[in-house]
Amino acid sequence: MSINKDKVKEVILENQRFVQSVHLVRRSIKIQPNFNYIFVGIRRAGKSFYLFQCIHDLLAEGHKIEEILYFNFEDDRLDGIELADLDLLLQCYGEMFSHKPFVFLDEIQNVVGWEKFARRLADNKYSVFITGSNAKMLSKEMATVLGGRFLVQNVFPFSFAEHLSLNGISTDPVSLIRSKNEIVREFETYFYNGGLPELHYAQGAEKRLWLSNLYNKIYFGDLISRYKIRNERAVKLLIKKIAESVKQPSSYTRLANIVSSCGTKVKAETVAEYLNYEEEAWLVFHAENLSAK
Repeated sequence: MSINKDKVKEVILENQRFVQSVHLVRRSIKIQPNFNYIFVGIRRAGKSFYLFQCIHDLLAEGHKIEEILYFNFEDDRLDGIELADLDLLLQCYGEMFSHKPFVFLDEIQNVVGWEKFARRLADNKYSVFITGSNAKMLSKEMATVLGGRFLVQNVFPFSFAEHLSLNGISTDPVSLIRSKNEIVREFETYFYNGGLPELHYAQGAEKRLWLSNLYNKIYFGDLISRYKIRNERAVKLLIKKIAESVKQPSSYTRLANIVSSCGTKVKAETVAEYLNYEEEAWLVFHAENLSAK
């Protein structure tokens, strides 16, 4: 990718203005001084807001906004960026400011080899905060490359307690008893829609539309396109059948038979591969059958 340095500098300044203006719903984040962090979770779970909260905390401690270097790699102005270009982003910052910045890299997982750049930053004593939507960032292989320089935190949607708090319902023992009926109603809403933060601000049918759009983005962007899957129908059927059998014990062979019975032949080995991809996109979680061991 050919990077326009003036454009990068414009993005740096624009992002500094943006992160200051973000309205935060503060969440519990356990950040230790002098550590680097990777926040991993499903799309729209609030990972970027973890970064924004860290930035706001730094500003509250007296750091200047000029010390913040934030890039969102889903910004269309950074489309096609490669590993070799990442050093140039840092170089552009150095031409603008004399500080050693706090580095925030949002949704960097699509830059092949990003972990090498991240490790080099950590080795050079930069404070680095990263987000990503691919569970592969939790893998042993990735941990080996990063060399223990980063702490990884899973970011999940709002818990039910957070959902209640956002709706002005106290969770202390006395209030829980007094507000029992209201809490039951809120749980039905939470159970049906989930706890993804942006849903809190959507109304009525907007919630289902928003969830549908998010699912399509994960399905087509994080599954079909990323892994170049040809048998799209098999993947779609597999997700559907898993959703219909939550909590039920299953096996790759059983799932392969179910999908094949719907007219799309697939082997157990292929089902295992597809499920691994779905886990990496945070669409499903694998619950081990511990009683069988």
